[in-house]
Amino acid sequence: MRLSLSQTHRRVSSRVDQITCWTPACFAAASGPGSFTGVRVGLACVKGLAEAVGRPAVGVSNLEALARCGTARLRAAVIDARRGDIYGAVYDDAGRIVSPEIVSRLDTWLATLPAGVDQFVSADPLPLPGLVPAPASLAHIIAAIANDRLARGEAAHRLMTTEASSRFGWSFAGIGNRLRANPAATRKRATAPSAPPKATRRMGVARCSTEPKLSEARWPGAPQKKRPGKAWADVR
Repeated sequence: MRLSLSQTHRRVSSRVDQITCWTPACFAAASGPGSFTGVRVGLACVKGLAEAVGRPAVGVSNLEALARCGTARLRAAVIDARRGDIYGAVYDDAGRIVSPEIVSRLDTWLATLPAGVDQFVSADPLPLPGLVPAPASLAHIIAAIANDRLARGEAAHRLMTTEASSRFGWSFAGIGNRLRANPAATRKRATAPSAPPKATRRMGVARCSTEPKLSEARWPGAPQKKRPGKAWADVR
């Protein structure tokens, strides 16, 4: 059955009062390994939401989430890193890490596995004995791990560790604390006069850097139009 836009609007409007808004007790995101851009976007989104509502955030390794799909006492979680490399780690049945996460060639990593590992878990079709297929989406497993950490009091308000925060020199909470601690400096920076725009040379024309459109540049000798806020001049 196809509904018109007005019919859809009426159906949705009739159910708006039935929607209950709630704030999660904890936010979670996959912290890799995986797509570089995807991991960064996910972590930034979760960290922003957690800071906005004052809730803890948890970063969960994709390898740890994969290990939850295994059934053996020791299970090796593997992700295809392409070009002959893999991401791998070994976990026990309690979720504790036994062999650290590593990126390596598959055969090199297999030679370093501890004794007792007879089960591999992966969402990729890798040539491994006893491979347990894992679902492509690990969101529900990541949420379950985050909930366990929250119950144990291990959920932090920062996805980055203290060492990483000090090494990179920033965090959302740290920026806010610095601004609140020194509001005068913030006002001073906000009210400080801006430097005059620098003249740049593009397409043979000296133009003001406050004008961002390169397509409006004129060739030398072309008729010049007087427009407020724009500085065009021939440089022949």
